[in-house]
Amino acid sequence: MRMHVDSKKCTACRMCQLVCSVTRFGEFSVHRANCYVEESEFIPKHATFCIQCKNPKCEAACEFGAFEKTSVEGVLTINREKCTKCNKCLDACPVDAIHIDGTDGYPLKCDLCMDGSARCVAQCPFQVLEVK
Repeated sequence: MRMHVDSKKCTACRMCQLVCSVTRFGEFSVHRANCYVEESEFIPKHATFCIQCKNPKCEAACEFGAFEKTSVEGVLTINREKCTKCNKCLDACPVDAIHIDGTDGYPLKCDLCMDGSARCVAQCPFQVLEVK
């Protein structure tokens, strides 16, 4: 399963980030979401999600075994208890889909809400997100 973003329709409204942060951390914060909207001075960029690589370079780069498979086939999550915040996974990600939690410094990546439900999909006002 992967998240797909129709970048032609995405307005970078950040609704996906707000839904994610509430689902994960119980607060509305674009800095605590498992997806990322790149900021630009002139033109808004589209949302970026982990593409759930078949051979994840982030997992291979982690020396501490912090990446774990969820109940959904091929989807990885980050175990914060094992993570040392070394950020090697950020450098290894080929699509820059891993970023740092603005509150506690841990890396964040989309894990499709760990059960494949991807709650942001239903809340996107422009229907640009799809899990397939």
